[in-house]
Amino acid sequence: MPYTASVVTSPDSQPLPFVDDVFDLVSSRHPDVRSLEVAASQAESAGLRVVDLRQETYDIGAVTYFLRKVVWTVPGFTV
Repeated sequence: MPYTASVVTSPDSQPLPFVDDVFDLVSSRHPDVRSLEVAASQAESAGLRVVDLRQETYDIGAVTYFLRKVVWTVPGFTV
């Protein structure tokens, strides 16, 4: 069975255009907050249950590669 996805745009100032209880899982590889504790608090205040929240990196080469690809994460980052 192939996977499908839909992209939906929504203004930042408006709630997302979905009814309650429509998703079983919400995931983000690019959170817009710097603190994991803040992200967890915001998710829980929105009625979500935080099951696993972590940020781990043991490979400086991978960190360097990542930061060069997502330049908005650390403005001014150079190698």
